[in-house]
Amino acid sequence: MKREQVRKSILEIGCSVGLFALALIPRVLALNAFVSPDERRWLERSVKFFTALLYQDWAGTLRKGHPGVTTMWTAVAGLTGKYLFGAWSEGVSVSRASLLEFLQGVPLDMVSLDYLAAIRFPTVLLTSAFVVALYFLVSKLLGRKVALLSAVLVALDPFYLAHSRLLHHDALVTTFMTLSLLSFLVYLQQLRSPAYLVVSGLSAGLAFLSKATSLFLVPFMGLLAWMAYVEQGAVSPQSRWQEGRRWLGRFLAWGLIAGLTFAALWPAVWVEPAKALGEVWEKSTSAAATEVHIQGDFFLGRPTLDARILFYPVTFLFRATPLSLAGTAMAVYFLLRRFTLRASRFTFYDSRFKLLLYMFLFVVFMSAGGMKYDRYLLPVYPALEIVAAVGLCQTVQWAKESGWIPHPFGSGLGRPWILLVVALALQAGFALPHYPYFLTYYNPAFGGGWLAPRMMLVGWGEGLDQAARYLNGLDDPAKARTATWYDSEFAPFYLGETLPLREVDAGNGIPWLLSDYVVSYLPQVQSNVPDKATVRYFCSLPPEHVIHLKGIDYAWIYRTPHD
Repeated sequence: MKREQVRKSILEIGCSVGLFALALIPRVLALNAFVSPDERRWLERSVKFFTALLYQDWAGTLRKGHPGVTTMWTAVAGLTGKYLFGAWSEGVSVSRASLLEFLQGVPLDMVSLDYLAAIRFPTVLLTSAFVVALYFLVSKLLGRKVALLSAVLVALDPFYLAHSRLLHHDALVTTFMTLSLLSFLVYLQQLRSPAYLVVSGLSAGLAFLSKATSLFLVPFMGLLAWMAYVEQGAVSPQSRWQEGRRWLGRFLAWGLIAGLTFAALWPAVWVEPAKALGEVWEKSTSAAATEVHIQGDFFLGRPTLDARILFYPVTFLFRATPLSLAGTAMAVYFLLRRFTLRASRFTFYDSRFKLLLYMFLFVVFMSAGGMKYDRYLLPVYPALEIVAAVGLCQTVQWAKESGWIPHPFGSGLGRPWILLVVALALQAGFALPHYPYFLTYYNPAFGGGWLAPRMMLVGWGEGLDQAARYLNGLDDPAKARTATWYDSEFAPFYLGETLPLREVDAGNGIPWLLSDYVVSYLPQVQSNVPDKATVRYFCSLPPEHVIHLKGIDYAWIYRTPHD
């Protein structure tokens, strides 16, 4: 018995290490490949957040209503690591004064490549560890085979992988929302073990600290608690009342743990709770564009300020992999089949249905908002991969039982590790060819890179680094000046002077006049930024060079026309 337990423990440790490595390697390599548009802002907020912590200016830790607190904490961890490594290598004594001096030297007008990998690395570690945690939680819910397949699919999901490499809050809110959901589902299934309720509440608090849209968890967890109460099936009025009180108490305990976590890790709540909570509430309920997103969006071939109800279903199909969609479709088929055959009285209460319900309701919830971006839907993708893993396992089992797998191969192809290897190869085949620009992935089953730019906004910094490197290869690049709308994302890679290309105004009739080159970027062209006349003018000129990534023209380089 002991030998068997040791063998199982060694196997679990091996699986954990393997999954962590599988998630870590594609995330940690080439972390300074490009800079996304929001990272400069979050670096600046993080430095001010860190400075406020050192001065014990708790109110100064309120930087934005997102609130993005976990994003700033990860940057604090990265900056601290870089400071300690620099102090150790230079033989400088570690002190609060030297740390403040270090923070004052961090460039805030753009993200220096010397800091980029350091501030991104904590998010890489967190999301890689999340894959291991997901494996253990799903194994409690759906079995070890489904759990292992789920973890592999999530580790190599190209959309989640892409955002796991950035200093931003979408990957973090996705991680914590999924942990909270899975822990709560395990709590419902595993004899009401309070440890999972605590983990779910802690994760929910971290999700609330990451992004205001995670408040979706509050009504959804209430719905799950109500479904568990109904499933309990109390018969007498007295027992129904007692059971209802128990479930209300459990839900309130979950909310209390989440609230305490939220307050404990955000010092602004200690001194100005009304202001901090008001900023979060305003951010979560505002349908208007912020100062960052004033240029609108692009959907179904035209610039628009209102992407309507179809936006997230369409972008979801483009960002998912064919394997994930196929597995999910099969899971839905088998779920409906069970229901129609009345194979189980509680079909609608199993974990598969709850994960599907979570995905559907979150899409509806996000569709009600004003500004829409594909990354806002990222929290549904881990749930998608779990449901897909269930569907793939069920499909293989059904094929064996139906005789679809020929007899000579049945014993081999039906083994779990064969399915795991095939799924790993397929998911890796979809994601890894896009390294290090994983955002260039678009579902090939729906037109991939050929159709995506005609349907949705494409480009979040990837490719601008290559435009800069092309110009660096020309004669005397240090004396050249290049104008671009995405100046903060372009400048870290450019040896010359970067000029901001902004809107035409009374004192600046030709914004690019003082430059030698102009770099035009795909989302700028899609959304007519800075204005339609400028975009049309440069589109009418022959570019000197085009940056082409995975079937998509991302950037066009023009010599500045002076006549």
